[in-house]
Amino acid sequence: MKYAIHNMKQKDWQQVRTIYMEGIGTGNAAFESDIPGWGKWDSAHLQEHRLLVKERDIILAWAALKPVSNS
Repeated sequence: MKYAIHNMKQKDWQQVRTIYMEGIGTGNAAFESDIPGWGKWDSAHLQEHRLLVKERDIILAWAALKPVSNS
């Protein structure tokens, strides 16, 4: 298998959201209890720190950073 790391784009949100829902469902991968819409998620996460691991067009994993303070 060949994996590639890409920057996340809005078009990737549906697949990322599915993975996010699985993490929330298990209680092991998120502090959230609900999945936000793209706009809310987008505004809360740093643009330059959103990564995907893909095999072809399938997203296998993702990571994104968000600030912990405004200072």
